[in-house]
Amino acid sequence: MMKIEELVQSANIAAQLDEETLAKCATQVYDGYIIDEDSRADWLKQASNAMLLVKQVEEPKNYPFTGAANVMFPLLLRAAIDFAARTYPEIVKGDKVVGIKVNGMDPTGQNLEKAIRVSKHMSYQLLHEASEWERETDQLLQSLAVVGTVFRKTYYDMVRDKVVSEFWTHDKIIVNANVRSLKDARRITQIISCYKNDIIENIRSGIYSDIDVDTLVCDENKSYNDADPCYTLVEQHCYLDLDEDGYKEPYSVTMVKESKKILRIVARYSLDDIVWNDDLVVNITPLQQYVDYHFIPSPDGSFYSLGLGHLLYPLNKAANSVLNQIIDAGNLYNNQCGFIGKGLRVKGGEVRLQMGEWKIVDSAYGSDIKSNIVPLPAREPSGTLFQVLGMLIEQAKDLSSVQDSMLGKGPTTNVTATTTSTHLDQSLKVFSSIQRRLQQSLQREFQQLFKLNSWFVSDEAYQNVLNIPGASVAEDYDAASLDVIPVSDPAMSSEIQRMAKAQALMSIQGLDPFWVRVKLLQALEMPEAEIQKLNPPPDPKAPPPPELQQIMADTEYTAAKTKSEQADIQLKLMELEMKKAAINAKIEETSARIAKIHSDSVLNYADAELKSEQAGNQANQKSMEMEARRQETMASTAVEMMKIKAKEKEQSEKRTNGV
Repeated sequence: MMKIEELVQSANIAAQLDEETLAKCATQVYDGYIIDEDSRADWLKQASNAMLLVKQVEEPKNYPFTGAANVMFPLLLRAAIDFAARTYPEIVKGDKVVGIKVNGMDPTGQNLEKAIRVSKHMSYQLLHEASEWERETDQLLQSLAVVGTVFRKTYYDMVRDKVVSEFWTHDKIIVNANVRSLKDARRITQIISCYKNDIIENIRSGIYSDIDVDTLVCDENKSYNDADPCYTLVEQHCYLDLDEDGYKEPYSVTMVKESKKILRIVARYSLDDIVWNDDLVVNITPLQQYVDYHFIPSPDGSFYSLGLGHLLYPLNKAANSVLNQIIDAGNLYNNQCGFIGKGLRVKGGEVRLQMGEWKIVDSAYGSDIKSNIVPLPAREPSGTLFQVLGMLIEQAKDLSSVQDSMLGKGPTTNVTATTTSTHLDQSLKVFSSIQRRLQQSLQREFQQLFKLNSWFVSDEAYQNVLNIPGASVAEDYDAASLDVIPVSDPAMSSEIQRMAKAQALMSIQGLDPFWVRVKLLQALEMPEAEIQKLNPPPDPKAPPPPELQQIMADTEYTAAKTKSEQADIQLKLMELEMKKAAINAKIEETSARIAKIHSDSVLNYADAELKSEQAGNQANQKSMEMEARRQETMASTAVEMMKIKAKEKEQSEKRTNGV
């Protein structure tokens, strides 16, 4: 049992394993490859049919008659070419492909200088050192538009001693269709075709195990002859438990498909990628080499995306059928055939007639030529079929978002430039979303390339590309301060739209003319070297131009005037504050007076109440005295009245008695 430290450091683990362990690994790799291949069978069939259609591969056709029309209408091919033609210039812009973004603040500008150096080196690396990258990018876009999912593999090639980024078609990279993303895949299988010399080179370089190549089984379907056999290798990124601790580690296994012999096993991780808990491995972050590119995500959530081949294949097949029916109908109408009765005597063989020529024939007595020649009924091509064909073509254009305005066609009168630009912008919406997905994949590819450069590129090679002595790979390729981004714009735009944006910048006052001219030249897709020649950066020590001096003088005058006005305003504010303080003092004085008046009023009111109460008491006492006097007067009056009445009675009695 090998320790995990030994596994990480080994250049080829397969050379240190016994035959039984290698056989188990080979079985696991092959079985996983078959499972993943079966999971994507339906998608692969559709993609393969679409690829045959776009390649215009004809099949023999003898229906409804021998030599029937078998024309393939290039709907799918035109849509794929149009997508690649509009996308390719957005990715490769002159001599710059890779952009670098500075992370965080950069007060000294050192990180910006590093970003410029790294961007220049990686762009040169892809466009010149890896000359196949630009050509394969064109192929990638063509294939992506048709099948929907393609791949790139970025790795360090030990034989060529350089970092490479290779394009691989959909049929060469196998991923289980049920995974959510490439990062979640438990297996990524690559099918590689190579020759005997390739295997010998890798054996002698120490990459493959030292085995007898003659014992390997070649792929007879791909071999040109027995003298130069071709082998099919299966390189799989998978998980194996080689240290037998119960946890599977990520490895890359290379195996000959036919003979199932493993040539190489290498770890896809370093010791820094391992998370430990005491002596136990908790997690390992694997090294990713593959990047997946997607056209339109599958609605069912499967890994493989849809391309124009999946979308346009039924329409293209229907258009082929309708077009061939129209051609067959024209052939039958122009080259009629039929039956000749026995009553007409004509020599056997082919009979040709020229324009204006009449042939003399013999017929039986009393028989009519017309009654002995019966042509098969054939009609001209149907106008309905033409309409159906036009409808299919229009539907295909709508589905692929290929409008006439995007192809440089369309009405040239009574249509304003703004209307055309708006229509074009709306037509680009679908492709802009696809472009954004391309941006994400390109960024992942460039990030992998960035990491590999930090490991394998020497300072000498780096300095030779930049022509800057002392440039350091370790200092410049710093993932903490820099982030890799594609130089292309995520929102697809036309050249006219880019020029309109650049010209709009020129109309904005206050912008730096140097950077405005840079943006305008970039919109014209000028190379970076020519931009620097046509628009050199201004000398920081040179005096500013007269226009800028006048602007600076006007600015200083405006600033002084503004400062004076601000002082006047401050003085007026102070005067207003003093007036406000005086008013507040008067308000406080008035409030005190009002408070005193209020307190005096309360005291006067209380005194008046007291006096009123006293006066009321005196009045009551007088009233009681008067009442007593009145009662007394009334009592004395009643007594007097009684005395008077008694006297009158006495006098009356006396008068009575006197009588």
